[in-house]
Amino acid sequence: MVKFHDTISKKINDKYFGIKVHVALKKGHFPDHEAEKFTKNATNAYHRALAYIEKWYPFENQYYKTFSCLNLECGRLPTLDQLLELWSISPWKQQTPPEQIYDELAALQSVFPSLKLEGNSIEMWCKFFQKEEAPNLLKIVQFVCSVPVSNALWNVCSASLID
Repeated sequence: MVKFHDTISKKINDKYFGIKVHVALKKGHFPDHEAEKFTKNATNAYHRALAYIEKWYPFENQYYKTFSCLNLECGRLPTLDQLLELWSISPWKQQTPPEQIYDELAALQSVFPSLKLEGNSIEMWCKFFQKEEAPNLLKIVQFVCSVPVSNALWNVCSASLID
């Protein structure tokens, strides 16, 4: 949703409404007053779309943004603070995070260069956990991977139950 938001914002800034419209406006197929009217209406539609998604999508304090620190494909490792933030939203949030998280993160840093060649992020985590014993990191990664990204499965299951 963040990418969609950014795309719409860029289209507003660039006054871009699709390639066919762009070409038609550049070639002067519309009188100036019609082109200005269209541009104003299309920009207003983009602004309404942005206002709608900003109203209903939590761009701030979103869990998925917090989860993204575990994406090893981006070439960055999670920081200790990011792991502690994940711990704070986990089922174990009432417990003090174990001291070993720091050592487990250090182990991840030492083997990370060899993991870059292993495929996607999940495959990298699997290889890491095969090479290193890191039960607390494993707990965090399992928690994040168990959170559904949507309720689509529930919608399908509940619809089949009703039928």
